[in-house]
Amino acid sequence: MALSADLLQSGETATVDVAMTNVDTNSSDYNSFSSAVATAVTAYSGPGSLTWAGSTLTFTSDGTGVMTPLAISLTTTPDGVYEGDEDLKVSLSNPGATTGETVTVGSSDQVTTTIEDNDSPITISISDGSATEGSPVEFTISMDYTSFEDIVLNLAVASGSATA
Repeated sequence: MALSADLLQSGETATVDVAMTNVDTNSSDYNSFSSAVATAVTAYSGPGSLTWAGSTLTFTSDGTGVMTPLAISLTTTPDGVYEGDEDLKVSLSNPGATTGETVTVGSSDQVTTTIEDNDSPITISISDGSATEGSPVEFTISMDYTSFEDIVLNLAVASGSATA
């Protein structure tokens, strides 16, 4: 993604809204996007300066050149729950300038990023059971991970050597 503007004079600004939307993630899968942008803005070394307010990124020119790339590092959160790979989207919109300069968003106004799940799929197992005739047979069904979704099992008895 890129924000381009005609050469701004010292003190002039260009703005763009930066937003992140969940495609199939939830907010517990990553740290605060706003905090990640704020950290990147604080680390920005110029030329010019950047500010971040709400969802608006503002570049203020110091007259020495165009804004250099801003690297935003969004930390993902390990959760111990298998949910498969998940996508999130970051987009740029509403470019503008305080001086009426032409500001445009590059040809790529959004990116979709995948958080690759590092957890194993849930495994469900059943233990063998045995009993003496006339006693109940006990089987234990277990899962090796917690699930954030309902798990539905279809249980069936199949004929073997036992008869009713």
